[in-house]
Amino acid sequence: MSLELAGRYHRAAVDRMAEALRVIFPPGFAERIGADAVDDLADCILRYAAMVLLLPSTQPLDTPDDLRAFARRHFLPSLPMALRGVPA
Repeated sequence: MSLELAGRYHRAAVDRMAEALRVIFPPGFAERIGADAVDDLADCILRYAAMVLLLPSTQPLDTPDDLRAFARRHFLPSLPMALRGVPA
């Protein structure tokens, strides 16, 4: 059911996440990296959030430190190319 709903509403979720990112980014950052990079980041965030919530893991994901370790290992290497090495 989760996959069915994700398939049905993923584009709308990406649009909402991208809009939220534009609000929380420092002024001018979204414009500097471009709309495609913002959309790619929103998609990446939502995919990893779904993975963390829906799939079992051999490593615990219970604390902020656990989530940071997960992000360093898996999420950061998956960032859109436009965001790698871009200063805030």
